[in-house]
Amino acid sequence: KKATRKNRIGLIRKNSLRSALVADLKAKTGRKDLKFETAPKIADKTRRTVPVEQRAGYPVKLPNGAMNPKNWKTFMGVNVEVDFSRAPWLPDTWGQGVKKTLPLTENAVKARERNGKQMKKGGGGILTTFVAPDGKCFFHKQTSEAYFLKVEGRPMTEEDGFNGRVRMAKLQAEQQVQLARAQIKDLGNGRHPEMIGTEKDETFFKILSPSERRCLPKTTELYFAVVSARRAKNPEGVRDIFMVQTQLVEAGATPIWYVDEDSLQDYQALGLKAVVGGKLTEARNKALQEARKQGKICIQVSDDISAWEYREGKPAKVKTDDANNAAHAASRRYIITPVAAAKFITAKMRSADDPKPKLGGVYMLGSCSRSFSANPFGRHHFILGDFFVVDLLSKVDFDPQMKLKEDYDFTCAHIKAHGSVMRCNRMTLNVKHYDNGGGACANRDKKGEEEKRNIAILNKKWPGVFRSNPKRKNEVIMRWKKTCQDSGNESNCDDATVKVSSASVGKRRGMKAARKGVVKRSTSNVQAAALKAKVKKPFLKLAVKPKASAIKGLRKLKHQQDEIEAKIRLLPKVALDDKTEDRFSLLMDRFRKYLLRRGLKDTSAKAYLTCFSLLFMRDFRSYEASAGEDYKALIKASPQNKNAHGQFHAAVSHFRSFYQECKCGQKGIKGACKSESMGGIHR
Repeated sequence: KKATRKNRIGLIRKNSLRSALVADLKAKTGRKDLKFETAPKIADKTRRTVPVEQRAGYPVKLPNGAMNPKNWKTFMGVNVEVDFSRAPWLPDTWGQGVKKTLPLTENAVKARERNGKQMKKGGGGILTTFVAPDGKCFFHKQTSEAYFLKVEGRPMTEEDGFNGRVRMAKLQAEQQVQLARAQIKDLGNGRHPEMIGTEKDETFFKILSPSERRCLPKTTELYFAVVSARRAKNPEGVRDIFMVQTQLVEAGATPIWYVDEDSLQDYQALGLKAVVGGKLTEARNKALQEARKQGKICIQVSDDISAWEYREGKPAKVKTDDANNAAHAASRRYIITPVAAAKFITAKMRSADDPKPKLGGVYMLGSCSRSFSANPFGRHHFILGDFFVVDLLSKVDFDPQMKLKEDYDFTCAHIKAHGSVMRCNRMTLNVKHYDNGGGACANRDKKGEEEKRNIAILNKKWPGVFRSNPKRKNEVIMRWKKTCQDSGNESNCDDATVKVSSASVGKRRGMKAARKGVVKRSTSNVQAAALKAKVKKPFLKLAVKPKASAIKGLRKLKHQQDEIEAKIRLLPKVALDDKTEDRFSLLMDRFRKYLLRRGLKDTSAKAYLTCFSLLFMRDFRSYEASAGEDYKALIKASPQNKNAHGQFHAAVSHFRSFYQECKCGQKGIKGACKSESMGGIHR
C-alpha cells in the first residue's frame, strides 16, 4: 500500500512550518505504509528559508562544549532535525528536534494491543526528541526531568522554560508574518524562496497624487496604540503579540500597549511598553486622549494582525463575482507596513473633498475583490475597529456603555460630527479576531445576550442605520441613510440621496407621477416616453403569467442594464457640494432656460429635465462625467433608453451641449459656472 500524498494550497496556521518539516521527514523515510498529506507549497518554501538557529527548538543558551544542534543524532545514529516548536517546560540549555522512525513489527503491534493500546497500522513516522546539552536524546518528559536532576542536582521548574517560551513566541511571530506575506504574494510555485519584505514606502506612495503625497504625515506624528488583555500568558497569545510588535518596530514605530491591570506585569515582562487601559472602550478612549495630549494622530491596532495588504488595479468591467475576482487577481499586490498604511489613510483623509473626514480605516473583509466594481474609497461606511486612524481635531470618543460593536457606534458618531469617514476599500488585513482569547472576545457570551444588548443600543442611538445580518447571527449591517437620526433626533444626510426641487423638474405632483410611471392624457408623447421608462423599475409589468421565452428576454435586458450601470459607477462621483438641493436646482433652472433658448417647447424641455434628473439621482456622477462621451455612449446603449425611445440619450446629449457652452464661458449660465465654488460644474 503506497503512501498517500496530496498537494494542497492551505491556509497559513500557527504550526504550518512544523507541519511542513514533519511532512518532509515522512516523505524521506520511503515508507509505503504511511498516510500523510504534503504541506502547502507556501509553507514548505518558507520553511527552507529559516536557518536552524532561528527555529524554536534550538537551545536558548548553548553552553561551552555542548553538541552543535546541526550534528544531533540518537544513540542509533538517526539524524535529529531542529524543530520549529518547543515544549513549554524545556530548559534554556536543552533543545528539541524531530526524527524519523521505523515501522513497528507485527509482534510489537500485538504486544501494545494486548496492553490496551489502539495501534494504527504504520505508526506515526516521526518522533519528537528532547536533546540535552551533551547530545543525549530523550523522548519523554519524565526521563528528561530525571536526567536534568542527575546533571544539575535540582529538579526542573516552570521558570526554566520561560525564556524558551518567549523566544518561541517571537520566532513564530516573525515566521507567521513571513507566511502571511508569502500567501499574499502567491509564492510556492517554484520561485526563489528568499525572505519576503514589505514594499518600500516610496513605491507604495506613488499610488497617491502629488497633492495627496503632500499630506503625508511624518512617522513621529503618529501615535500607535494596541488594545489587548489577558493574552501575555497564553503561548498563542504571546505569539500574536510579538507578531504585531515586530511589524511596528520594523517600520520604525514603538506602540503603547493598553492592557488590563491584572495583566500589566505579564505584558511588561515580555519587554513591551504597556500601561493600564481598563475595559475595552475605556482603553480606547485613554489612547485617544493621550494622542490628543501629545498632538499626534491616533492609530489603534488589534493584537493579532499578521499582514497589511493593498490592491491597485483596473476595476471590474461588470458587477459580477467572476469579473470582480478576475480584476482582483490581476491587480498589483502591495505588502505594506502598518506605518505606511496609517500614513496612506491620513493623506487620503486630509486631501479629501469637504466635509473632510477625521476617521479612516480598511475594508472589513479579508478579501477586497467585491470592491473592484465599487468606489475604492467609501465616505459613509463602517470603519473596522481592528485598524483605524483618528486625525487631529477630532473630539469624538467611544461610548463607555458599549462593550461590543463599539466601532459601529464610533463610525456613526464621526459621520454625525464631521460629515464623513474615509474607508480604503482596497486595503485589507490578515487577522483572526472573533474567537481569540482575551480582549473584546471575553465580553461575548454563548447565548449572545451581550451582543443583543449592544445591538439594541445601536438601534436606539441610530434608528434606521442598522439591520440584522441575514447570514450571521447577532451581527448587523450598517447603511447610513439621509433620514438617519441621532439620540437627539436630528437628521443627517449621507451621500446616497439628493433632493431635487420642484422648480428644476416641474411641480411636485408631476415628479411623483414620473416616479410611479403614471402619464396623464395631457402629457406629450415625448414626455410620456420619458416618464414611462422609470429608473430601477421592471421594464414590463406583466398582468398574466408570461411565457418562458418572455422571461428569458426580460432577464437578458435586466442583465444588460446592470452591466451598463456597473460601468457608469466607475466614472467620477459628484462632489458633495454639488448634490445640495440649491445647487442642483440652480443648475436645472439654467438648463431649462438653455433648452427653451434652443427653440424646444416647454413640455419637451420638462421631459428632458425629468430624464436627466432621474439619471442623476440614480448614478450621482460628476457634472463633467455626465457630460462626457463615455456616459453618453453608455446611456445610449442601455435597454432603459431604448424602452424610452431614446429620450434619456437625447437628454444627456442636450446636457452635454449645455455643459460645453457653460465651460467655454459663452452665454447662458456664466454666473453659475465661473468657478468650482459656483455650481460645481467643473468637478
